[in-house]
Amino acid sequence: MNSWQENDSKLQQTFRFSDYSSVRRFAHQVMEIADQQNHHPDMTVSYRTVIVEIVEHDTGKVGEKCRRLAAAITQAFAG
Repeated sequence: MNSWQENDSKLQQTFRFSDYSSVRRFAHQVMEIADQQNHHPDMTVSYRTVIVEIVEHDTGKVGEKCRRLAAAITQAFAG
């Protein structure tokens, strides 16, 4: 999970794609994973990038749930 940056008490990663269709598919995957884990990140979606930010909303800090979600998102991106 070393590709994720920890900034301002959150995990952040920018995922880059070659086309918008890939962006849409990945954003949908992230939403499905988030629903499965009941931990929902903030996402910024643009034409060729998806920026994902993860924080525990009740504490404002990065916790184990955040790290599990980040790992699952990384796996989806690699997969």
